Amino acid sequence: MKTAKRQGQRPEAVAVQWLAAASESQLDDSFEQFIGAFSSSVPDWADRHDEYIGQALMTQCPSLRASRFRAIA
Repeated sequence: MKTAKRQGQRPEAVAVQWLAAASESQLDDSFEQFIGAFSSSVPDWADRHDEYIGQALMTQCPSLRASRFRAIA
């Protein structure tokens, strides 16, 4: 609503623009070719991949362990 008001547009118009932009970004997914290409014994990989990647980075890159990079639990 704030964005629509700021742009002088109706909320419906802003929502349509947002959906169109989101759809377009999904069409340009450079990693789509890898979906389903790898097997894994981790059943929740799709839902928690960011967390797993972050954990691996924290383990393998000691410089990232500084308190300013710690995730908020």
